[in-house]
Amino acid sequence: MTSMTVKRRWHISLPCLILVLTLVHVANFTIVEGDPRMIYVPEDFASIQVAIDAAAPSDMVFVHQGMYYENIVVNKSISLIGENRNTTIIDGGGLGSVITIKGVRVKISGFTLQNSGVVWPSSGVQIVNSYLNTISDNLVLNNHIGILVNSSLANDIYQNYVIDTHYGIYILNSRENKISNNAIVASARGG
Repeated sequence: MTSMTVKRRWHISLPCLILVLTLVHVANFTIVEGDPRMIYVPEDFASIQVAIDAAAPSDMVFVHQGMYYENIVVNKSISLIGENRNTTIIDGGGLGSVITIKGVRVKISGFTLQNSGVVWPSSGVQIVNSYLNTISDNLVLNNHIGILVNSSLANDIYQNYVIDTHYGIYILNSRENKISNNAIVASARGG
């Protein structure tokens, strides 16, 4: 006796396929996120990077005044706000960039960002392959590059004080960025 295997093929008619694709296209699928949280450093987390890692998109990380020795990477849409730009200090310790932004719609405001490394692309703030970020009201001090915008789009950089850098604000392979009302002082290569 010979065994016979029957394979069943599924056939979907063209009108049925069009209907399914139309319903998927028209349906309003919305992902509902919770309300943005406020995370406090050092109360909730001792380090800024750990607070950023714990944050969800749209959260705000508020950093109280003090000295923070860190090199920070922001890879999600958050607001990172310092209590006072003169007394909330992030020190890069002479290594790499103080803050590197790889996320989208990141806001950085209210800090002294100091002591990046001394080789390319070490910066006070480095924005890489990113867009729609806001960098405002910071004191960017003693860095190789004050603010570097590299391969990025539509960032808003305003009211920052960039002091004692090799390059003040450096834009590379980027477009539609708005740079306004920044002061650049003691920069070897200008703005």
